[in-house]
Amino acid sequence: MIRGKASATIRQPAATVYSFIVDDFLTNYPRWSPEVQSLRPLSEGGLRVGFVAEQTRVDQGRRSTSTFRVTACDRDCRLHIAGISQPFQLSFELEADGSSTKISFAFELLKVDFFMRPFEKLIRVAVEDGARGVVTNLARLLEAQVQLPAPPQPLLAPVQTPPLPRQTMDFLASKDDGLIPFVLSQILDTCVNGVTLSDPDQPDSPIIYANSAFERISGYPRSEIIGRNCRFLQGSDRDQPELDEIRAALKDHQGIEVTLRNYRKSGQMFLNRLSIRPLLDRNGLLIYYLGVQYDVTTQVGASAEIDRLRLQLGDGRR
Repeated sequence: MIRGKASATIRQPAATVYSFIVDDFLTNYPRWSPEVQSLRPLSEGGLRVGFVAEQTRVDQGRRSTSTFRVTACDRDCRLHIAGISQPFQLSFELEADGSSTKISFAFELLKVDFFMRPFEKLIRVAVEDGARGVVTNLARLLEAQVQLPAPPQPLLAPVQTPPLPRQTMDFLASKDDGLIPFVLSQILDTCVNGVTLSDPDQPDSPIIYANSAFERISGYPRSEIIGRNCRFLQGSDRDQPELDEIRAALKDHQGIEVTLRNYRKSGQMFLNRLSIRPLLDRNGLLIYYLGVQYDVTTQVGASAEIDRLRLQLGDGRR
């Protein structure tokens, strides 16, 4: 489960905030989540426990439809919603403080698909950022006292609303919750160079993702790569000064580029131009190391041959 939470104090009474979120939900939901193009109530009456609705969204340029159900709805206090066709939950909790109201929003992604798991930390960052964005949008709308006309019921046509900043979490609640990681994985698999992600929060920083080019360069299948530290490509050839440079860079969370002697599964040695870069979240905290591998064996061999020929020509001119 991945969870994002955020809260803010809004200069409006709880009754006003509740009315904006719950009583006028079908109108205002697209205001704080502009990817929602249309809402269609599947239940009669207003929002209450058991109320079901269908939303059509456009996330990352992709149109999708999903359904959700209200699971808790207490006047001037809270609203809870759970996905029916997708495994997510979201909640709004209100706490009155005189003429102001503290609003707490939470979004939970209850399941991460297998192919998305290498990107779980990035998804977590997106969910946390998105929760903050929802609260920010609600505060802006409420404090500006935005008034919208009530829509006809049921609402079948797309809701036209002024644009608000796009929220990074929105694709997670749509039908295609794994679209970005899935597309990213396909892009990386078309790269001619090896690409890996390693997780520094796990013991020995294991590889959690490797693209097809890394399989091809190393000769190992993904099943024998995932869960191992990249040093397995060194075999027993550990007496390389560049390894100390890598350790020093990683200790300081710095990027580095070196050339190492590595070994394919067949035992054949190749020269690996390895670039390592730390990937940080929005707070500057390390979440992954990105490794890019270039097989430079042919280039280095050609360069050495050119140097040899130059020496020979130099000797011939003496």
